[in-house]
Amino acid sequence: MRLLKTKLLILFSFIGYTAHCQFISEFQPKPEKTITYVSFGVALPLRHHFDGQADVENLKFLPDGINTKFGTGIHLNRWLAIGIHTGTEWRASEKLIAVPVYGNIRYAPKINEYTRLVFQPGAGWVFGLGHGDKNGYYWKTTLGFEGLDGVSYFAEYSQYGFSLDATGQIRAISFGLGLVIF
Repeated sequence: MRLLKTKLLILFSFIGYTAHCQFISEFQPKPEKTITYVSFGVALPLRHHFDGQADVENLKFLPDGINTKFGTGIHLNRWLAIGIHTGTEWRASEKLIAVPVYGNIRYAPKINEYTRLVFQPGAGWVFGLGHGDKNGYYWKTTLGFEGLDGVSYFAEYSQYGFSLDATGQIRAISFGLGLVIF
């Protein structure tokens, strides 16, 4: 009987030891951390004109087209990122489709455990399609909120370095929805 107890003790010790070895953290698969991100966004620009000498029939804030943007870059723990972005911006009142290509810096500190405040300035070059040789600098600033899943709600101010009339610049305020995949 004593021999049986000894064998069972050795057997259970061996089973316990091998079961413990399977849960050592060094042997567990780790989730892959990537430093790259991909960003998508859709926004509605509002109909308005910031320049006083412009002849605009309707100064109400109404949707005036659609903006789509996407980009990619690198990030540091989701709160600081830099990337290259592009997209299309359609302005119905000005009969303009613009294609900006710009660099973007993203700063997104946590404001609580579920939400981040996102600030994204960007600068680059914009090309106006269908209006001859219209191109110029591009500047945009985005401010919004982002959840844990990467979905964000934002307001954006953008400015083109050319105009279709005598005002010199085209400016827009847009409200939109974005997605960042890390």
